[in-house]
Amino acid sequence: MFLKKLGKFSTLCLVIMCGLILASSASHAYASSFDVKLKSKYLAVFNNYLGRENGKICIINSPEIFKLVNGLGKNRGFKVATSKFINGETKSCGYAFITSKNRGEAKRLIDLGRKNNIVTVSDIEGFTEMGGGIEFFEEDGRVKFILNVKELRDVGANPTSDLIGIAADTI
Repeated sequence: MFLKKLGKFSTLCLVIMCGLILASSASHAYASSFDVKLKSKYLAVFNNYLGRENGKICIINSPEIFKLVNGLGKNRGFKVATSKFINGETKSCGYAFITSKNRGEAKRLIDLGRKNNIVTVSDIEGFTEMGGGIEFFEEDGRVKFILNVKELRDVGANPTSDLIGIAADTI
C-alpha cells in the first residue's frame, strides 16, 4: 500500500537506498571478520619471529580471537588460554592479547606483562607508546602492526629482522 502511493521513481530510489545500506553493513561485517582472522594469524606466527620458548598465548576478552587462535594453535603445536592474565595469573603466558575492551586497564596489564616477561599485544590505539610490545592498527583497509623493539627485548623476546622488516613502524 505504501509503495503504491510513492510512484515508480520514488520506489526505485527507496529500493536502491535500502540496497546500499545493506551492502554497506555486509562489507563492514566482512571487514571486521577479516580483521579478527588476520589478527589471529599474526598472533599465531609471532612466536616464530620473536624467539620465545613459551609460546602460550593468553587472550583477554575476545572469544572470537580465542576461538580462531586456538584452532590455529592445535594445528601448529602451541597453546592458547583465556583471560586468566587479567586477574594476575600469568605464570603460563608467553604472550597476552589485550583487546580494546580493556582500554581502561591497558597500563596495568602492560606493567603486569613487563613484570612477568610477557609479550603484550593489543589493538588499542597508542598501545606501544604506553609501553606495550605490539600494536595492531588499520590503515587503508589493511591490518598492520607497530613493534616496540625495546619493550620486546626487555621481556626477553628477540624480534627477527624479518619481523622488523614487515612491521609498519617500530619505536
